[in-house]
Amino acid sequence: MLTNTIAGEQLSVPNSAGTTPPTHAAPVGAVDCHHHVFDPTFPVPSGSLTTIGTKHDYALFRRRIGLSRSVLIGASTYGTNNDCFFDALRFFGDTARGVAILPRGVSREDIRQLHQQGVRGIRLYLGRGDPPSPQAIRATAALVADFGWNVEIVVSHHNELLCQAEPVLAELPCRVVLGHFAFVRQPKGLTTPAGQSLRRLLDLPHIWVKLSGVYHASAEADGFRDVDPMARELVCQAPERLIWGSDWPHTRGRGGKPDGAALFDQLWSWADDGLVRRILVDNPARLYWNQG
Repeated sequence: MLTNTIAGEQLSVPNSAGTTPPTHAAPVGAVDCHHHVFDPTFPVPSGSLTTIGTKHDYALFRRRIGLSRSVLIGASTYGTNNDCFFDALRFFGDTARGVAILPRGVSREDIRQLHQQGVRGIRLYLGRGDPPSPQAIRATAALVADFGWNVEIVVSHHNELLCQAEPVLAELPCRVVLGHFAFVRQPKGLTTPAGQSLRRLLDLPHIWVKLSGVYHASAEADGFRDVDPMARELVCQAPERLIWGSDWPHTRGRGGKPDGAALFDQLWSWADDGLVRRILVDNPARLYWNQG
């Protein structure tokens, strides 16, 4: 049963330190816009999973944090095999949406059918495997634009790729989501060429940034407070196009698994209650549930 956290409930969750709920209560309708599911029931090309986090495990995480809805993100671990992805989407029903990794050559009819299953975006890696060309990015964006989908861009730690892709991303006809703070790293953050690209892109009305995977941007092993100034600047710049994500089950974090409640509470150090509600509730609803 998928329910919000009961006040004061102690709940142990796989892949998350701590057991207490966040200090700040999640507003009704709060969305985790970035999580994965890794289920050993479904085979992976490598033959084994390094992290296991099932749909049932994530349901516990949602309960602990007090979240109402979530966005499941396709994991490169499974390649373009989306069996695990769709199994989890069916489990969460209308309380979830998905951003999938799709094979090249998908058709408009494929997109229509995927839309009916809850998919609302395509994830593109610019720094891993066989990255798409600028022409392929443009073609993907044109294909999904009429459905109100977004293209989610992952540059990983290849910061120069954001600078190189900036002219293409700036002209796309669909919403573009830059995941994990666009991987703009501390300590120099927004003063770097990648940081400046991020600022210019975020001035455009179709560009969104996901405040997720804070450890990808941080130079710290835990706490990740060095990201706070950058996050506050992004909130000041475009609060209407920011969303938050836990990145559970934290496959890329350094050291032990972070405390999911602490990651959630950190959002209040970046924004006041009104803006937090916009980031957690209003913006995700517009991006993933109401594509007008």
